[in-house]
Amino acid sequence: MDTESGGVGGSAGATPEAARSALREARVRAGRQVMTGFAAAALGVLAARHGFVAAPRLDLLLEVAEAVLALAFLLYPAWKRLAGVPGRRVLVREAPGLALSALTALGLALFGQPARVPGVPIWAGLWRELEPVLPYYLLAHLVIRLVRLYGGLGGLRLRPVVLLVVSFASVIGLGTVTLCLPRAASDPARPLALVDAFFTATSATCVTGLSTVPIGSGCSRLGQTAILVLIQVGGLGIMTFAMLQSALVTRDFKLSQVAVLRDLLSQRSAVRVGRTLLWMTGITLAIEAAGAGVLYGAWVGIPEGERPWWAVFHAISAFCNAGFCLADANLLPHAGQMEVVFTVVVLLVAGGLGFSVLEELVARAGDAASRVGHLARRTASPPGPGRRLTVHTRVVLTASLLLAGCGALGYLALEGQASLAGLSWGEAAWAALFQALSARTAGFNTVPMEALSDAGILWLIGLMAVGASPASTGGGMKTVTVVVLLATLSAMLRGRESVDLCRRRVPRGLVNTAVAIVVAYLAGAFAVTLALAVTEPGVGLKRLAFEAVSALSTVGLTTGITPGLSVAGKLVVAAAMFAGRVGPLAILGLVARPAHGRAYEYPEEEVLVG
Repeated sequence: MDTESGGVGGSAGATPEAARSALREARVRAGRQVMTGFAAAALGVLAARHGFVAAPRLDLLLEVAEAVLALAFLLYPAWKRLAGVPGRRVLVREAPGLALSALTALGLALFGQPARVPGVPIWAGLWRELEPVLPYYLLAHLVIRLVRLYGGLGGLRLRPVVLLVVSFASVIGLGTVTLCLPRAASDPARPLALVDAFFTATSATCVTGLSTVPIGSGCSRLGQTAILVLIQVGGLGIMTFAMLQSALVTRDFKLSQVAVLRDLLSQRSAVRVGRTLLWMTGITLAIEAAGAGVLYGAWVGIPEGERPWWAVFHAISAFCNAGFCLADANLLPHAGQMEVVFTVVVLLVAGGLGFSVLEELVARAGDAASRVGHLARRTASPPGPGRRLTVHTRVVLTASLLLAGCGALGYLALEGQASLAGLSWGEAAWAALFQALSARTAGFNTVPMEALSDAGILWLIGLMAVGASPASTGGGMKTVTVVVLLATLSAMLRGRESVDLCRRRVPRGLVNTAVAIVVAYLAGAFAVTLALAVTEPGVGLKRLAFEAVSALSTVGLTTGITPGLSVAGKLVVAAAMFAGRVGPLAILGLVARPAHGRAYEYPEEEVLVG
């Protein structure tokens, strides 16, 4: 009896702690479910108030709903703490939301100027300052939760290729819904058609630049903002943001996330993914901010109130190699503004080199600065030898310089009497260099593409097909892929077994990957051109081929046929843009998978080739 009572006493002693733990978990789970409902409500309120034209009384009701929902997001960390969650855990898990609230409060304190009107309560003036900020505050919280949701997908048993495709497709879907809102169009009475919204969302997410509607005159600030967000997210990849949040908050990477980012960043080792991720995000923000600052001071003819937006939009569009421009004629009206055009060139070249190359160049610049500092100070211990550029970086820089020089010379020779007609020699040379660089990556143009000659069209098709460099925001077959293929052909002609680059042997797996990418790209270009020839029978084949390669390489140049495409043609081009952005990464993921060993081999027999 004593033993039995003792057991009961021990069990009773443990019951209160277990009950408190269960109650805490129940409260947290209920709070999480409530906040999920609030997030869905916030999404609906934002879409209803800012996407549609509502009556004044309904607009006031939606404004109050925004305030209530913003207050709920603000107080959610406090609720978790009251529910019994340890304070340190609350700070770690809710760090993005807490940082957003702190930044919002700091911005209002520094830049807010509540009107002090006699007879009007001070809270009314504060509300006038706070009310315009609430939609952005709610939207930022929704983005945080969306990124966390994408991070949760890494826990599912999905192949990295499937996860990659799902992430891009879902972003395109969200962008399509946003661009379909009436207020996303410049005229709310005439919203974008579903196919045009889908086409533009796909083009922005795949950082292409093709559009069936003029972005500057056809989209409102809401629509342009949605396009800019899609460009930034598509340029870096939604899984990048999911892993970035994991890196900054929980420092917990899921293996499927690492596999996706390894393919997205073209990293052979998963160990470097985290460091490259943080570097990539930091250098992207730094370069885009610097570019926006220069563009703000360089724009001429843009109203003062619009210049910040133009500067930010084009800096992000150029670095992400998107090619979207707020001017309906692209950069053609600003071709004479050398500061603007030169800044765009620097941004698109930096985005097209690849993040690993930028990382090495910055490291070499740091070594050079250390040596200069040593010479200036004349210290006793000189710095060590500088870092040697990797074979990848040397190949990228050499190929990029050759393509820029040869591309510009070829374009100048072929287009002197066509798209470059009427320009002075210096203007023609600069325009040729700009188009040679832009055709491989970004899709901006300072000359009329409609005036291209047949030879110029073929020349630009070749440059677009080569594309940018691996681990960059550009598309195409990629410079290193083409160089590896050429080196392979050279080795075969010389009867060598190994493929060498810069006195280093290229692994056979990389050679196979390069061949697979080139074959898949050529097959895709043929298929898209053939499909467009069927859907657009009245358009010349050379212009259809130009459109197909531009979409598949995510470049964005067009000879002017994009707005006039049929619905079927728009869907074909949209599929080509999606395949051009995700396809090479999927091929990398599939080819790089380890082969399963076989216990047998078939007998060898020769076949006739060539």
